Amino acid sequence: MLIVFFYYEGIVHHEYAHTGQTINKEYCVEVLKRLRNAIRRKRPQLWESGDWLLHHDNAPAHTSNLVQQCLSKHSIAQLRQPPYSPDIAPCDFWLFPRLKMPLKDIDSTINRLLKLMRRMQSRRFRRLTFKSALISGNIDMSNSFNQMGTTLKDATPRMTKNKLSAEKPK
Repeated sequence: MLIVFFYYEGIVHHEYAHTGQTINKEYCVEVLKRLRNAIRRKRPQLWESGDWLLHHDNAPAHTSNLVQQCLSKHSIAQLRQPPYSPDIAPCDFWLFPRLKMPLKDIDSTINRLLKLMRRMQSRRFRRLTFKSALISGNIDMSNSFNQMGTTLKDATPRMTKNKLSAEKPK
């Protein structure tokens, strides 16, 4: 599980809980210690001003006496999640969209490529794929004459009237 602490300028601290790790009050206190150290190191202006809030949900580990005592001891102000309001979690509005943006770009690029490939004529696509594999050295030359439904002669470019053509000569 990924644990992330962030504010409007970006991520302050993140860490991964080991598989099978129980998120209990003791674990939360340890994470809070590491968070304080991260703020001290990475965001000294926040640390010096003390002008930051901890917003967390109403999970039993977060609302336990041990965690509340730790927050009080270190003067960490907290903004509590209203009861029964998981729909207004800041992660849903600030963190997750930022994490998804690079993935969205990858998905749209893949979708555009797939559309282009579908529009290409299948024979032309096979020839281009064959030539690409031939150029990159991914084809065994001893077995190259009938791969991908074409022949080496069909896939070899020909010079005709100063144009590069991949068509079979007449």
